[in-house]
Amino acid sequence: RISGPRRENHWKYLSKFGYSTGVGTYKTRVRLHHPKTIAEEVALKLEVYLDEDWPKVEAEKDVCERGINARQTKEIVIKEDGEWSEWADGTLAQNVRPHIWYFVLSDCDGAFRN
Repeated sequence: RISGPRRENHWKYLSKFGYSTGVGTYKTRVRLHHPKTIAEEVALKLEVYLDEDWPKVEAEKDVCERGINARQTKEIVIKEDGEWSEWADGTLAQNVRPHIWYFVLSDCDGAFRN
């Protein structure tokens, strides 16, 4: 569940992936699980965090303050008919060593009123 009355539900860890040195890409999309439809489209944020920042991110008690540590933020629009969103994609570069990148879905703006 994303959003709702509890603030901790406005920020949800999705997954993490390892990237070797050089440039890597990612691509993701989302859709509704429950409810199956909503009254209007809702814009959420995909936030991407570097492994070096992750302990600081998790230490922040207010989940909606964690976004200041995101290395990238992309908008993902949840469609009202429950179909898949458009793809959110990007590139990640690491020059010194391989890194783990963490992906989070956020509704700290309160756009999703469920």
